[in-house]
Amino acid sequence: MRESRGWRLGVVADAHSAPPGAEPYVWQNTVDLPHSTELLDAGLHWLAAQQLDALVLLGDLTEAADPASFTAICERATALGVPVFAVPGNCDVDPVDRSLTAFDTIQREEIVTGPDLVPAGPNQILELVHLAAADERRLRGVRRPEAGVPSHAVRVVLTHYPVLELESDLLAAGFRHSGDLTNRVQIEADLHALDVPVVVVHGHLHIHDVRISGNVLHLSCGPLIEPPHLVSVIELDSTDGHIMVQRRAHSVRTDDVERLPVFAPFDQRWTWSGGSWDLEVGSWMWPSSTVRDVGRSGSE
Repeated sequence: MRESRGWRLGVVADAHSAPPGAEPYVWQNTVDLPHSTELLDAGLHWLAAQQLDALVLLGDLTEAADPASFTAICERATALGVPVFAVPGNCDVDPVDRSLTAFDTIQREEIVTGPDLVPAGPNQILELVHLAAADERRLRGVRRPEAGVPSHAVRVVLTHYPVLELESDLLAAGFRHSGDLTNRVQIEADLHALDVPVVVVHGHLHIHDVRISGNVLHLSCGPLIEPPHLVSVIELDSTDGHIMVQRRAHSVRTDDVERLPVFAPFDQRWTWSGGSWDLEVGSWMWPSSTVRDVGRSGSE
């Protein structure tokens, strides 16, 4: 572990905050809606001790886009006392009028909902990529340098949806895939066209994974609402011409399940050098022997 401290993002993906009386259902494993608040409190409690510079809510903040659930998650998130960046997910779209009205009400001084560009430490910039209007299967385009983007050494893209194709691998491993963007291919091409390294941080699929495609380091963040009940810290350091990204995932509750959609170690570090992302170190660090099978396909 490098001694220098980079810029630290706490990440909560797919919290699915739900009103009282919500019923559980099965996706990859059990989506534990009755305990969404307890899981959120446990995740934020761990993140509060990680010396964060900011907190990211990666979409599907709620299960049903109801105002009370948005209020509950935002009150807890802002209590950490750091800036909060939030992007909407498909479950944050009102199921009746297909609007983002309830999601948009959470924006305040402490919460940036985007789409926006936000400085994030030396030579780094965050891009919050928003849904296109209320189309929960389409993202607005990536900001290109000619669109007035400030100079930066690394672009961190926050989005609910993945931008790389993962469906074939997930289905082959026996897990569900919850749908791609209708403009996924264009978003991927836009990111490859940028002349800087890119770190994509996303949720939606309820998997923990990492992929590298050219200049794109693609971090799939596991869900809080279902096993393995993850939150993560992503640390970025781009000082002195060196670019380092480290992700540490933490399971806030261990369930007795047959299989987990986990395809990469919980603790990994990558560096950008010579025009490519390289894995520097990785460790699985499993929290409990109750996990009997995982879908490991990432590099160890």
